[in-house]
Amino acid sequence: MKKLLKPLLWVLILAMSISLVIVFSSGGCRPAVSAGEEKPGSEEALRLSEKPDKELFDKYFCCISLNKSILLPHQEGWLSAVFKNKKNFIFKIEVLNLETSDFVERYATTASSEGSDNLNMEALEWVFLLRPGNYEYRIYVEDMLVAALPFEVISYFDYFFRNSGEEEAVPSDGVEEEAGGSPAGPKIAFTSDRDGNSEIYVMDSDGSNQVRLTDNDSNDINPHWSPDGGMIAFESYYHGMDYEIYVMDSDGSNPVRLTDTNSDDWCLSLSPDWSKIVFASQRDGNAEIYVMDYDGGSQARLTDNDSYDSNPSWSPDGSKIVFESFRDGNGEIYVMDFDGSNQTRLTNNNSDDSLPRWSPDGSKIAFESYSDGDDEIYVINSDGSNEMKLTDNDSWDGGYFWSPDGSRIAFMSERDGYSEIYVMESDGSNQLKLTDNDSRDSFSGWSPDGLKIVFESNCEIYVMDADGENKVRLTNNYSLDGGPCWSPR
Repeated sequence: MKKLLKPLLWVLILAMSISLVIVFSSGGCRPAVSAGEEKPGSEEALRLSEKPDKELFDKYFCCISLNKSILLPHQEGWLSAVFKNKKNFIFKIEVLNLETSDFVERYATTASSEGSDNLNMEALEWVFLLRPGNYEYRIYVEDMLVAALPFEVISYFDYFFRNSGEEEAVPSDGVEEEAGGSPAGPKIAFTSDRDGNSEIYVMDSDGSNQVRLTDNDSNDINPHWSPDGGMIAFESYYHGMDYEIYVMDSDGSNPVRLTDTNSDDWCLSLSPDWSKIVFASQRDGNAEIYVMDYDGGSQARLTDNDSYDSNPSWSPDGSKIVFESFRDGNGEIYVMDFDGSNQTRLTNNNSDDSLPRWSPDGSKIAFESYSDGDDEIYVINSDGSNEMKLTDNDSWDGGYFWSPDGSRIAFMSERDGYSEIYVMESDGSNQLKLTDNDSRDSFSGWSPDGLKIVFESNCEIYVMDADGENKVRLTNNYSLDGGPCWSPR
């Protein structure tokens, strides 16, 4: 049945395309004005040749991005902006047709930061009124260009022919030899939308040799290194339809799609021996925990109930899986054997407990709990005994990571008004603030030797010593760079 529906769906899409071409063939921009027709030195010519002012951009913004770099006629373009601080300022938005050098008047608008940290707005709500082609989304502050975001509008015909022969793999461009493991030491994988949509990149631990590993129309996120550092698993928002799980060599070669469903497959965790991948999937109507071989084979459901089961994590010895479940009415922490048997509830609270992670020696499990009106970090023994609250204040504490030796925990906290990186002993003592600025610092991760911490700040990636000293900026561009992840070696 599925095989019959797919051709019928494409016939319907093609029919819709013909209708749109007929109805909107003349819609979109003003009459084309080529760049060659502009008088050299004229105000319009200078405006078209203007380059973004990075210094002015850094004064107001952390990053700006569009949700898609390629849009079909029925899709909407969303602008996401993260502001430098809570200043209230006005910025102007315009869309430039790169093929005609013509500004599209219907999309010109102004917006305000309104004293907030970020903004999400519908930038292109009527994409079908744009002719297929290449465009640029332009942001102005103080009448100066600060960012230019390219995007493409394609017809259903183009989409069909681009993807009709696609196999079970992510296209990847050629990458430099430095992309894989090297004598220089551990690498850092991360995501960046610097090329229009979120892709997986890798760089040396000092920020050098930044290389794009994936190159496609989907958003690729959440890279996970294999234990030997030779491969990277990740999630891809496949053609804007659903999240699927992929794996590739650490240099970006040999990408393989592991899941293929009409629903989201995400929250992956690798077994210590790299033989299995556990993940969450909604393929059966609600989120359940599944497991598969590292090559995508032998996919099996481990949990089966009417609630939400997610965020699975392998124990260090590979014998158990901890996860969160709402089967009891609110989020609780559960553990089960690697084959799904002996599912046991570890927490029993009236609040939501979530995001469990094993300590490196497998003796303890940390988690976040909304027990006192805000998120705090807790730890319990692996059998559920001796629950202990590690953080205790009136703000959010979360986003934690165990140090490689299990003696410390790095985490995020908003206790001082902004999200900052903190570190504490594994029993909650000696809580120390490592970052101190008016930006959002988040998503920290330890180096394999435990001497450094990588984190995200102002939509860029930084690294610092484990005591907060010697902060170094590793990335520097207009886009969102985030989700840094150290290779194991």
